[in-house]
Amino acid sequence: MASASALASASATLPSATHSSTSATTLPSADVATLNELMRVLSSPSPFFDTKSPFMGRHHVIAVCGNWYDVVHKASFIQRLANHRPTSTIMLTGGRDERLTPPEAVALGGEPMLLQSELALRNISRARMVLYTGSRITNHNLQAMLMFAQSSYHFDRRLVSLRILEEGFLVRREAAALRALLTLDRTWSEALHSVRIRPVGARTFDELVATHGGRTDVALALMLGEVLRLRQYSNATGEWRGAVTADNALLPAEAARLEPRLNARVDGLLVRHRDGLLASGRALLSDRQRLFASGAAPRSRAAKGDGQGQGASPSGEPRERLGV
Repeated sequence: MASASALASASATLPSATHSSTSATTLPSADVATLNELMRVLSSPSPFFDTKSPFMGRHHVIAVCGNWYDVVHKASFIQRLANHRPTSTIMLTGGRDERLTPPEAVALGGEPMLLQSELALRNISRARMVLYTGSRITNHNLQAMLMFAQSSYHFDRRLVSLRILEEGFLVRREAAALRALLTLDRTWSEALHSVRIRPVGARTFDELVATHGGRTDVALALMLGEVLRLRQYSNATGEWRGAVTADNALLPAEAARLEPRLNARVDGLLVRHRDGLLASGRALLSDRQRLFASGAAPRSRAAKGDGQGQGASPSGEPRERLGV
């Protein structure tokens, strides 16, 4: 749900590649290796949250920041977690009609409404679900989760164990944003027993390409866009303007920090593909009608059942242990 302007403004400062081809559909193996290493970094909530935080406490909340991966990759995990924790609350947050909101979600009233419908097909009671459809950015989703945790704690005096499920390459920014919010208002932390952010979906670059209908350009633009957003939102670019608020919480500096060798290789990707695959992917992502008509959007209907149909990730992730 982040703005596409982040990628455009951050990449504008990069030198232009001397030659590139927008018709390219594959990447050299060295580039894919770099992207796989980057995927591992982006998919980890560390150092902002412990990757092995226990899912314990008296009030278990399974939460989702809505996006177009909800039904495709998150629904089967929510189903299994909800069955494992039958007294847990399921909190679905998201937008109603944002740039990457699936048309089916728009028709139903928002991303949480589409995911709620899918979970109901999986025999998860709607009575267990709390929905917020007013988000415009990721921080709105996170604020809604924290406000629910706080109100639950104040009225029921039960600490909340918060379990967030998110598409792998989006985890780092989400974890950094949540840490920034907890630092900005420390009263929210009083309601939390533990936090765990679990990556789901694509675990390699090739899996992300497969999720997006084989569009290498779209997958590349999404992954490198995350790098640029992390740099911009942590002020690594030195371009931050305006006051720090809950909507514009400055991310910790660690959010944009990559190992030097990986950082140099990522910068190389940004330069080499700026006028080719990256430009092509960005153009498609900015044209909503063409994007959803092209088959590049994740499939928005998962198979009902145990996560072994459309709802399974390319790696078969829903069949892994829950780790709770």
